[in-house]
Amino acid sequence: MPRIKEIEGKSNVEKHETISMIRSQHSINEICEAWGICLGTYYNLMRRWGIDLSEVHRRKRKLQKGSQNPHNNPGRENFAPARLAILLLKELDGDSFSGHHT
Repeated sequence: MPRIKEIEGKSNVEKHETISMIRSQHSINEICEAWGICLGTYYNLMRRWGIDLSEVHRRKRKLQKGSQNPHNNPGRENFAPARLAILLLKELDGDSFSGHHT
């Protein structure tokens, strides 16, 4: 995570992008802890840097949605169907239905 001084030296556009990226990966509390600041100081920095937090949150959501795309996480897209298949096989083997036959 970039330090406050690194962000201060960036252009406004770069600041927005950097904060959006950081927020897509970390909570505000994690950022405050890493930077050694309190929540009020975080919001003061955002205001001083001219960062519109609603725009940061929109970009954050966009970045998070992009990272949830199965094409960005190879191998993860088949996790849920594989688990479902295992559960169905157990059901068919009678593990869950033993004692329910009439």
